[in-house]
Amino acid sequence: MADTKQFNPLPLLSVKNGLDSSLATINAELESYFNGGLEGIEHLQLAHDELHRSVGVLQMLSLEGLAVFCRELETVLQEMLVQQQAPTSLHRDTLRGAMLALAQYLDALADGASNTALRLFYSYQELHQLRGLESAFEVDLFFPEFGVELPAEVLDVPLVASAAASVKKARAQYQRALLKWL
Repeated sequence: MADTKQFNPLPLLSVKNGLDSSLATINAELESYFNGGLEGIEHLQLAHDELHRSVGVLQMLSLEGLAVFCRELETVLQEMLVQQQAPTSLHRDTLRGAMLALAQYLDALADGASNTALRLFYSYQELHQLRGLESAFEVDLFFPEFGVELPAEVLDVPLVASAAASVKKARAQYQRALLKWL
């Protein structure tokens, strides 16, 4: 289950520096939050807000699978803001892993890799589990390109004038073969 259409990295390259800067800001704010605990809750809010802006950019680039991944990450940050509990090492490790996976995915896309957000599934599932959900589904990250042009040989199939007769003949052949087999 991979997208077969080649991803055009040119639009991404035009905003890549901004996205990298945004990811660096999110990482810095998360580290400040983890170092400060509940006293650094404003850092968590700043990280959440910056991630929300990044999701908008990803949607404009038609990176829907990546946007779903980032919205899950955003949901984790939002729940942490609402619960206002001291951050655990599980939160720190999972969020660091998700941010690293996100940065590596964007770098790979910019280098010409295919847009297959399913590569982020492991981190996506960890984010789900961090929220207390049992499992995630790969289909959440699967956004195939349905606007594919069909080849000419498929489109130029001549219509059979005697289609009804051909279907009747094929059905009779099938029934005879089935009776013989039985």
